[in-house]
Order: sequence, then C-alpha cells, then structure tokens
Amino acid sequence: MFASLSDEKKEEFAKAVGIDKAKFDKLFYSDKPSLIISGTSLAGEQNGFEKVVKQIVKDFGDTYKLFFKPHPAFDPVSHGELVKLKRKEFLDSLGITLLPAQLPMEALMWAYPEVKIGGYSSTLYMSTSKEQTVFFIANSPDDLIAPLNELYQMGHFGDAKFYKINPDSEQEPEPNPNPEPNPNPEPNPSPNPIPSPAPIPVPGSNNGKVITTQDILSQDGESIVLEADSKGQVAFPTHVVKTILDNKKSVNISFGDVTVTLTDEWWHYAQSLLGTDGSQLQFGVAPISSDDADKLLNTVNARTPQANMQNAGGIFKIDLSILGNGGKETKITTLDKPIVITLPVGEGINRNLTGIYIVSDNGDAQYVGGKVTEEGIQTVINKIGNFAVLNYNKTFVDVNGSHWADEAIQSLAAKHILKGTGSNTFTPEARVSRAEFAAVLVRLLGPENEGNLSHPFVDIGTDKWYAPEVAIAYNTGLIKGVSSEQFAPDASLTREEVAVMIARLYHKLNGTVPARSAQTNLTDMEDISSWARNDVEAVIALNIMQGDGTAFRPKGSITRAEIAQVIHNFLQLK
Repeated sequence: MFASLSDEKKEEFAKAVGIDKAKFDKLFYSDKPSLIISGTSLAGEQNGFEKVVKQIVKDFGDTYKLFFKPHPAFDPVSHGELVKLKRKEFLDSLGITLLPAQLPMEALMWAYPEVKIGGYSSTLYMSTSKEQTVFFIANSPDDLIAPLNELYQMGHFGDAKFYKINPDSEQEPEPNPNPEPNPNPEPNPSPNPIPSPAPIPVPGSNNGKVITTQDILSQDGESIVLEADSKGQVAFPTHVVKTILDNKKSVNISFGDVTVTLTDEWWHYAQSLLGTDGSQLQFGVAPISSDDADKLLNTVNARTPQANMQNAGGIFKIDLSILGNGGKETKITTLDKPIVITLPVGEGINRNLTGIYIVSDNGDAQYVGGKVTEEGIQTVINKIGNFAVLNYNKTFVDVNGSHWADEAIQSLAAKHILKGTGSNTFTPEARVSRAEFAAVLVRLLGPENEGNLSHPFVDIGTDKWYAPEVAIAYNTGLIKGVSSEQFAPDASLTREEVAVMIARLYHKLNGTVPARSAQTNLTDMEDISSWARNDVEAVIALNIMQGDGTAFRPKGSITRAEIAQVIHNFLQLK
C-alpha cells in the first residue's frame, strides 16, 4: 500500500511517524546498499550474539553498509547490562552504525524498500516487502514464530540465510550402538586431566616495534618522526600515548614507502579507544604481493567497465587494532577522527589522473582523494582497509585529445569531481545549472565539511539528488539563493556568478581573500555587476578565469567544458 502512495504522501507519512528523510537519505544512499541488523531481548543478545554478528559482517560487510537497530527496551547506550558488555563499542569496532532504539522500523522499511534487514524472529518481518529480509538469527525455519514460518515456506523471504542462535554451543556426538573393539587400545589417561590453557599474547612480544617514552621525548618540536619495524608493525602502549598528549605532539610514522600522520586531536581519540593501562595501540602497513595486486586490480576493472584503472604506486593493507591487557585484540575498521596517509607514486605516471582508493576484497574501489606532493600522494581517511594508488583513465566519445579542455576534463573525471552525462559522454558545450555547480563545490570542499543539511529553499525537495550538496554549500557560505526562499536549482550559471563562488571557495580553503588586479585587457569589465566586480578581478589575477582573450562575458552562461577548465586552474593553486 505504501508503495502506491504519491511522493508527497510518502513524505507526509514519514514526517508523521518521526522519520527524518534528510537524515536517513544521507545514511542509506551511500556508496553501498544498506542492511539493518535488528536486535532482540537481553537474553538473545547475550547468547552468542557477538559471534553471530561477526559472521554476519564477514558474509555481508563487503556488499552492504551495516546498521544495528536495538530493541527499544535494550538500547546498548543506556541499558545497564549491555553497557557492561560494551555492546556499543563492539558494534563500533566492526564499523556497524547504531540506529536509534525508538526508531519506528515498520515505517522505515516501508519508506526505504531497497534497504535490507535481518535479525531475530519477529513480527516486524511481516511488514517487509518480498525478499527484503536477507537472514534470520534462528536455528531453522521451524523456529520462526507464526506466521513467519508459513511465509518462509511460501517463498516470501527468498534465500534468507539462517544463523544459529547459540553458535558457541556444540552438539554432543551421537553414541555408536555397536562399537568395534580396538586391537591397540591407548593407555588410560589420568582420571581428571587438566587442559592446558591457550597462551595469552603478551603486549609487545610479537606486535612490532614498541614505542617508548624516550622515543617521544628525544625529539624536539611539535612533530616527531618514528619508524615501524621491517615488517611494517608498530605499537604504542597507553603510557606512551599519554606522553604524546602531554607534550602535544603530532606523529609521522614511516612504514617504508608509506607515511601515516597522526595529529594531537587524533591521539585524544586514540586514548579513548585504549581505556585502561596495559593496552596497546597497534598499527600495521604492508604492501600486498604483486600477484595479489594484479588479481585485485583485474576485479576492480571488471566492476568499473566505464574506465581503465591502472596500478600507479601499489596497494597497501593498513591495520589498526587495540591489544588489551589480557591479550584480547579488537580490530578498528572505522575512525571517529581521520588520519593522513601518504603513499608512493610510480615513475612516469600521469599524476593528473592519479588518486587513492579504498579497495574491498570483491573489487569495489571507492575514491578517497589524493593530493600529489613531493613525497607521493596524500589524503585523509576515516576507514581502515586496503588502499591503492590508481590511475583512472576515463574516455568520453565527445571529448578527444584535440578538445581545448581535454586535459582538464580527464583530470577532474579522475578526481571524481566532474562526472559524465552518460556512461561515455561528457557533453562539453552543455550549460551548467546552479545545483550541479553546488555539488562540484562540495566535492572540492571534502567530506570533513559534511554536517548541517538544513536550508531555507522551498524549491529544493529532499528527494532531489543535489539536496544535501545545496544545503552544505549554503551552510558553508559558498552559494546563496536567488531570494530568501528560492534557489533556482535548474537555472544556468553566469560567468560572474561562478567567479564569486570560486572566490568564496578560495577564501574558505585558504583563509585569505584572493588578491585583486584591475589591470586587464578585457574590454567588457564595466559590464560586470557591482556585487561581483571584486571577485572577478581576483580570479583573473589568480589565472583561474581569463575570458576569451578579449572579453570576460560576465552575463554569459558557462559551459561544462569551461567549468572543467576553471576548476582545473583552481586546483593548480591549492
């Protein structure tokens, strides 16, 4: 029934039941499809819960962005027993996003039919669309509560997997009613043998080079350089992290060709992860073998047929974990505070097409940025995994080597700032809308500026692809409406409007106002609007925009090819 409603009625329904569409659109419409793990009673979540969830992550983590929706009565943020079990910390360590416990799930699943779900046997699954449920935490279909078992038999849940409720328990072996005599019996063991306990790993024993307080204090200045061992491993005990914080140090760790930079702010975050004395923070960085790199890159290209991606510096596996005082190791997969990595770039590589990608084992490659420096290529990351330096060579049939903006278009396509209008077309002479340019500005800002998605514009619907980007561009001061309530997302941009927005972006990223120059041979400078004059002079002085040699054409529309050249010129200054 919900699916048959108009978009307007669906939005009214979502508001009525308390679903913030802007918030959940941002959560669910990401680089991966979404899968929600639905929780149950306290007993259920104490009974083999962690082992089951780890297996779910192993089975679905590469394919889906994972969420956990707790039972309203058993919120891991506030429920005493679950707080003691550190349930939230466990979910965080696996990169699972915690949803509000009071979230109206039936309504959410109606509003987002493409979102998948799985969990304990519950009447909730009667509300899901066909095959929206992908697994159950139950021993078999027979253990599902009625009428879920009947719905399963009818095929409503497709090929949904089953995870045993208590995977830690093992069945007793069935006795053999007719055992055969053993001609060579073993000697009888002692009546009460005591099993030898598994060895507990000792922090620092095989976990790489352990950094000492002296390593930190022996270097002057706010930034220090440390080296990992020959295997690319390094460990920081709790007391050393405290020393780093007490002395307000940022740390550069050299792992051979790779450098990891950790700021003072990041070390505060690390201290919160470590907790008690005796724990260690462990970093590992190592290149994957050339054979494995070739296989992974073949998989990447098979999944990205619209471009040719080539190894431009290697693929490196980055690990981060906490080793507790008792030897328990907790892998960290997502970071609340980002780190900076610098990776090598090969000789003879076209650096305009080079970027850093996080690559999953199934070949899914996500662009995470990349600024080329003298040391290599650098970016900020908030996830842990395999990072590859790749060349992204995208060919558009309507832009060839002879087009005046070809280099700029290829470079911005490789940086995933400008996209094509089709799988292999760019349409260089098409006009650029205000909404399209808002999205470009936000990509140039970077993910650290994501946040406030509110805006005053009545002509920007929450269902529009550009709604988040317009909100971010507006809230960061890069773009304004045509009136207090109108944005005019489909209106074409003029060249003087682009100049103003680029000048604002320059100020946002550099903290200074671009220098102006009134010296120009362009004949139509008097045609520039008074509100844009200073910014047009500034972008001309910076060689970001130049006009056609004789005129600036301030009121003229700007094309996609011209925007590509403007952004390419701007990036040369950063």
